[in-house]
Amino acid sequence: MSKMIKAAITICRSYGSGEDEIRISIEDNDSLVQFIEIRMTPEQFGNAITGLSHIKVDAEVRGLHLVGKKRERREEFVVVDLPTYSKEDMEPIILEAATPLETDGWKASAYLALNTQGGRSLVQGTKNTYRCKIDLVRWVDKEDGEQCD
Repeated sequence: MSKMIKAAITICRSYGSGEDEIRISIEDNDSLVQFIEIRMTPEQFGNAITGLSHIKVDAEVRGLHLVGKKRERREEFVVVDLPTYSKEDMEPIILEAATPLETDGWKASAYLALNTQGGRSLVQGTKNTYRCKIDLVRWVDKEDGEQCD
């Protein structure tokens, strides 16, 4: 079975940690899932781009069950007591408070509360009670006949 999707390709060169490597990744436009990342040497890349076929490379595949689905996102707020300023300690507290919102396939993330300006604010008149912004995402089947943009 094959299926046409709209996708984005990224080709970049990595020089870090003593490795000279070309990485090619492909992301599904609808689900925003980067579902394959190919790693190769510059020599392998040069051979591939000039027409040599069947070059053996390392590839990481992930999220294939989400490819072709539509990613939905919404923001919500939860109120929690945060007795600590450590992100590692705050994250499970925030996610626990978000559990009642994780219905119908929605999955919570504490990223906004932990890493963005305005992601959490002290509730007036309290010492450790914060209003925290969370992200909820889910992937749903596209409606029949809906076009890929």
